[in-house]
Amino acid sequence: MRTFLKYLGALAAILCCFGRSAYPQSYGLQVAGSEVVQDERTGIDLSPGGSLCLGQDFELSFDLGFVPDQVDYFGYIVRIIDSRKQNIDLIYDKDASIKRHLRLVMGEVSVSFPYNIDKSDYFNGWLKISFRYSGKNNLLTFTAGGGKYTIKLGQPLDDCVNIFFGANTFADFQTTDVPPMRLRDIGIRKNNKLKYHWPLDDATGTGIKDLVSGSMAMISNPQWIRQKHTKWKMLADFTVRGPVSVAFDEGNDRVYIVGTDSMYRYSVRHDSLSGVSYRSGHQNVLLGSQSYVNARNGKLYTIYIDQDMVSVYDPAERRWSRNFSLPDPLTNYWHYNKFYSPGEDAFYLFGGYGHFMYKNTLQRLDMATGKKSMVKYSGDFFTPRYLAGLGTTENGAYIIGGYGSNKGKQILKSRNLYDLLYYDRKLNRFKRIYELKPVPEDFVFGNSIVIDEKEGVYYGLVFPKHKFKSTLQLVKGSLSKPVLERLGDEIPFQFQDIRSYADLFYSKQLNRFVAASLYLDDNDVTHVGIFSLSSPALAGVPVRGAAVSQVRRFLYPAITVLVLLAAGLFFYYTRRKKSGLQPPRLNHKQPADTQISNDHTPVIPENGQPHHANIVYLFGDFQIVDKDGTDITRQFTPLVKELFLILLLYNLRWERGISSEKLKEMLWPDKSAESASNNRSVNIAKLKALLDRMGNCHMSNDTGTWRMLIDHSSIYIDYYDYLAIVRDKKGINEEKIAKLAAIGQRGNILANLNYEWLDTFKSETANEVTDTFIHFINTINLQEHPELIIQVASYIFNFDPVNEDAMILKCRALVHLGKHSLAKATFENFRQEYRAIYNEEFNYDFKSVLR
Repeated sequence: MRTFLKYLGALAAILCCFGRSAYPQSYGLQVAGSEVVQDERTGIDLSPGGSLCLGQDFELSFDLGFVPDQVDYFGYIVRIIDSRKQNIDLIYDKDASIKRHLRLVMGEVSVSFPYNIDKSDYFNGWLKISFRYSGKNNLLTFTAGGGKYTIKLGQPLDDCVNIFFGANTFADFQTTDVPPMRLRDIGIRKNNKLKYHWPLDDATGTGIKDLVSGSMAMISNPQWIRQKHTKWKMLADFTVRGPVSVAFDEGNDRVYIVGTDSMYRYSVRHDSLSGVSYRSGHQNVLLGSQSYVNARNGKLYTIYIDQDMVSVYDPAERRWSRNFSLPDPLTNYWHYNKFYSPGEDAFYLFGGYGHFMYKNTLQRLDMATGKKSMVKYSGDFFTPRYLAGLGTTENGAYIIGGYGSNKGKQILKSRNLYDLLYYDRKLNRFKRIYELKPVPEDFVFGNSIVIDEKEGVYYGLVFPKHKFKSTLQLVKGSLSKPVLERLGDEIPFQFQDIRSYADLFYSKQLNRFVAASLYLDDNDVTHVGIFSLSSPALAGVPVRGAAVSQVRRFLYPAITVLVLLAAGLFFYYTRRKKSGLQPPRLNHKQPADTQISNDHTPVIPENGQPHHANIVYLFGDFQIVDKDGTDITRQFTPLVKELFLILLLYNLRWERGISSEKLKEMLWPDKSAESASNNRSVNIAKLKALLDRMGNCHMSNDTGTWRMLIDHSSIYIDYYDYLAIVRDKKGINEEKIAKLAAIGQRGNILANLNYEWLDTFKSETANEVTDTFIHFINTINLQEHPELIIQVASYIFNFDPVNEDAMILKCRALVHLGKHSLAKATFENFRQEYRAIYNEEFNYDFKSVLR
């Protein structure tokens, strides 16, 4: 299954360059424009520090979309500038007197298109745009929105050009006039052959590598669309005196926080928090109460079951209909579930916990009469519980999970529950649908789940109740079968049973999940957190995980064939699946014993630990030893350490320095220019003092950028040696593979550190190491060197434990040596890892692997 998905991913990446993608708007780059200050606007430089030499026949294509509901859209979308300073610009002109706002600018000449491009194409979706230049006739052809426009340039373009999207600081063409827009799938064809492709499908980072030739582009102030689908954004974090309750207004996309003296309202749509005091005076908010916004009339209801009443808040009048009584004993219904039935104007209240008893009661609260009654239901057993998740449908509600016991008593086999039930309001029956399989760590649910009946799925927040420092995790489950998928990253959550509360909402208008967390501390202060995640939510894993981007890169030579056979791809996969697993290709020849072509040959002992001082380890845990052999790692403060790693990695990886402005953006984004400059000076002074202990390692700012000057003959840096190996695959042999394995045995790069900018380095390192091993293993003759295949396969598993090619080759090599039981154990371990990571079974059996 994974192999098929790799081919499909490669094909989809190429199709993006030729036509509008049908893939949901869950990847790309959101370009910050006029809605933020100039220093925070986004720009893309496709050839940082140089230019792209494309000759006299090239085509630039990309997908464009505009961010809706913004005030000002004027600005530069893309600029093409040749070495003679001749420019071709695509701009959005907001002049109200014109109808066609997309315009071409060449030098000092502005040209409008002779046909209209529907604004809905790029405000509501993606517009495919391309520039095709033919030097033979000096013609530029612009294509967009189904139309084509060709114009003859005044002067031919030079062979080499610079291409910028959004803001740039290039010579006389620098600009911060940028429209709020979205970009994805930037492609460049040279002589009708795909030369570069930047999908912009990353989730983090400012450096992006194209999938064809590995060319690096740089982005300033990126806002990754995929990150909006994988990483929860904190919208608000504040405190309120006393207990509170929370509710969501679906019609206006507002989160209400009900306090004792004021109503707090967070607008998800406008990213604003406001609060108003009650005209009706102090309102008692009792622990265990819950709130709900009626979408029909916009009024907010607060329910406290123990007093058999509902208090209604009118936002227009800022008044409550009634107040709850004090003092009141602790509720019998902590963390109950509820849903509102508009046709009946009544609430249905499920379960809860109080005074050492779990409840399986179903109560109905009639809003017209104000009376509450017990509902005698039928059907499958509804286990007494609390901390369950509930989601409504037209005729009832789904309830999943929670914590409770069969007899309701806390002392009698209390346990986590994982059953999904449906309550049919018309039939007044519970139906048990399934029970989730056991999980590695027990969890309970936030109060609400979001139901998508059309897709047959639900979304909910889960968290372990046995931890105070807990986390909320979004999950996606099926309404018909017991499967569960983790989506997005985790939200920090302090859970102390009756003092905490979590809920999940969904905005249909904004296509966003909204999460709310509450925690009442010992000082009677509630900590409120509000978060959002764009839909469709995606699994919270690096976009450029080890295998996918590398497979896409090496499949480009075969893309033409894949495009022609796209219609038959699924048929091919189905037929292949029936006929058995296909083996990875083996070349029946010995690897050539050639030398690394660059000047620096890494020298690493067998165990990967050089026996001298002046060491910088970046693989595994960060460690640095000075020229006297003293470990000075702990003398690096967190900020000095991050500063050092930024300077070192930027210099080693891209062989260039980093500007002071970029350092401010990465390390001191919230400080003024003067404050950031002071901080930079202080920390660079500290860093220089530490580097003096290394000897031949210095810092320089002579060229206007900060650079590291290192004598690699006297200072060992494992990352430097790693780069020398992976950048010369033609010279790979057994010795260098062993050295690469020795470097990697400490773990992935800076495994103990987590910086947002570091994610790109980590994913690229894992990709390159795995790719180098795979490249080498495919040159080994299985019949002659099975032991070597087993060793290299083990190296691969250190970075990619579910690499199918490595597993297949290792099993076959073991069988060739007569070690059948070890081969079977290798296969079973692989299946377990595969199941744990992908939450599905590996589709092939042991016999298929050996064919």
